Amino acid sequence: MKKAVMFWRNIKIGWKFSFSVMMCILLFAISMMVTFAQLSRVDGHISEMDKLSTSASTITEMGSIFRSMDIAIADYIINPTDENKENYLEKRKKLLDAGDKSKKEFNDPEETALYLKMIQNDKMLNDLFYITIMPAVEQNNSQTLSQARERANVLRDETITALYELRDLKNKERTDAAEDSRSSMEQIAFTLLLALVVSIVLSAAITFVVQRMIIRHFNRVIRFSHEISAGNLAAQDLEYGGRDEIGQLTASQNELKSKMNNMVRQIKKASEELQVRSRELNKASGEVNEGSQHVSATMQELAAGSSAQSNASSDIASQMDDFSRQLEKANEEGAFMRKSSNEVMHLVSQGSVQMNSSSARMNDIMGVMNTSAAEVMNLDGKTKEIAALVTVIEQIAEQTNLLSLNAAIEAARVGEHGKGFAVVADEVRKLAVGVSASVSDITRIVEDFRNVSKNVAATLNSGQLRVKDSASSIKQTGESFEMITKSIRKLDEKIANVDDYLKTIAGGMVLVNRAAEEVAAVSEESAAGIEEVSASVHQSSENIREVAASSDRLKDLSDELSKLVGEFQV
Repeated sequence: MKKAVMFWRNIKIGWKFSFSVMMCILLFAISMMVTFAQLSRVDGHISEMDKLSTSASTITEMGSIFRSMDIAIADYIINPTDENKENYLEKRKKLLDAGDKSKKEFNDPEETALYLKMIQNDKMLNDLFYITIMPAVEQNNSQTLSQARERANVLRDETITALYELRDLKNKERTDAAEDSRSSMEQIAFTLLLALVVSIVLSAAITFVVQRMIIRHFNRVIRFSHEISAGNLAAQDLEYGGRDEIGQLTASQNELKSKMNNMVRQIKKASEELQVRSRELNKASGEVNEGSQHVSATMQELAAGSSAQSNASSDIASQMDDFSRQLEKANEEGAFMRKSSNEVMHLVSQGSVQMNSSSARMNDIMGVMNTSAAEVMNLDGKTKEIAALVTVIEQIAEQTNLLSLNAAIEAARVGEHGKGFAVVADEVRKLAVGVSASVSDITRIVEDFRNVSKNVAATLNSGQLRVKDSASSIKQTGESFEMITKSIRKLDEKIANVDDYLKTIAGGMVLVNRAAEEVAAVSEESAAGIEEVSASVHQSSENIREVAASSDRLKDLSDELSKLVGEFQV
């Protein structure tokens, strides 16, 4: 038991809370597993019900098939055709297939006996059909057919009765399975509710126990910390054998109390000795301070006046010198700015001229582009006229070819007298064919030329738009250059005025700077002697004051330290 307690105390607090959470999860998982197992049983019952329902439907279907077999036999007796015979065989095949499908579901001896009876009756009916009925039909033996028909009716009734009994057994099994499923569902609901209640109660109990154990030890540490903060260093050390966060905190608190106890004892001893030494030092520094105060006061007043005058003169001279250099530098910068503004003004003027020239050139280019586009459009119109003429020529060539053929026909009619005319007609026809070929080439060339002219026109239109945009941009840029030129001219005038002002101020500052240097030199000479005498007196007085102040402060600190140490119980 003790080992278990120590093992529990060595576990981290986070793992302790994790243990309680894992226990809750484990309990809920067990509840879910139990519920899942019972649900699996219910699923088995439902599957069994489906099988039984299917089996009952199959048995009912088998009864219907057996009736249709009897009807097929009756049809064959009335009308002995191959079609009726095939109908009987087809019905019997369906019956046997249905029986083979449901055979494996008949596990009870009574069900098996009923199934075998159905199979036996089917065999007897089949033998009756082939051995008795078919020969009797061929022989037209009505008496045998009547007896066979009665026997078939008996077999039909017995088989249907057996199948209905078998169906009732399956329906009973299905009813039992449904009752078992209902009972299982009620048991699942009760088990789930019980498992949920047990899981919640056990989880709450585990969490409460873990939380109570941790809070109890934390409260002990908190009470111990309050005693230390209240100054009770004689409190008994905490006891906790674990290595978790509480154990580490307990060890830290015990060690803190021990170190504070030792530190307070040493501080108390040093404080008592410090009080004695501070009283002696305070008394000696008071006596020395009274003697030096009179001499120091007089020298300080004299040195303060001389030093203030010297410092003021030096500051004035230094500031005037700095101001003079700044004015000189500002004058140089003003001249440089005036020169730079003139250069910028020149460059801007050149840029404005070039922008005006570029704008004029862009206008010329735009005019050339417009003229070229118009010429190309005119050329496209001329090309259309050429194409029209070529079409006319092609029509003339076709008419000429037709006339030459007519002439050749007429020459052939004339006979020997028309041979010369036939030769001329043949030459005319050849000429018409050549003209047609040339017209085709001309048409192709004209079409290619029109395509090229269209592309050139499109390119010129695109270039015209771009040139127009460029001209607009150059115009805007030229206007911007004009505004920049006006602004730079105004800026140049202002810079010239500032440069003149700076030159005037620089001339006056030279005289002021000389006067300030002379005043500073006289003040420094008069203050030098006083400073040398006052320095030693002032230094001695300051040292004595510091010693006295330190002595008073040391005495106050020693009293305060003794008071603070007295609050601790060691």
